[in-house]
Amino acid sequence: MEIFASIFPLIINVLISILGIFLSKKISFLGKLISKYTTLLLFFLLALILIFETKNPFVVFGYLAPTILGSFISVFLYNKFKFNIELLWSALFFSLFFSFAMIASAIM
Repeated sequence: MEIFASIFPLIINVLISILGIFLSKKISFLGKLISKYTTLLLFFLLALILIFETKNPFVVFGYLAPTILGSFISVFLYNKFKFNIELLWSALFFSLFFSFAMIASAIM
């Protein structure tokens, strides 16, 4: 049961990232909105909130590592085991946005 509890967030991140890739390809507005800079801005904003909230860098790493790993896995799965950096930004954006929403709901 413990292994399922540790793998479950990664599976959810992969599914959300694949959904993000699909939506950014289908909806042109999302494709234009999501870029390298907006994704990195969201990443650093999330890391900053986590640092101020927990004051423990290992918690920040433990929370952000599955989102990054899930995004890489989803790009490989969506693109038939070929890496595409453009798909990575949209996958990472949606995964980070979901994580940001979860943290915001926990803080409020």
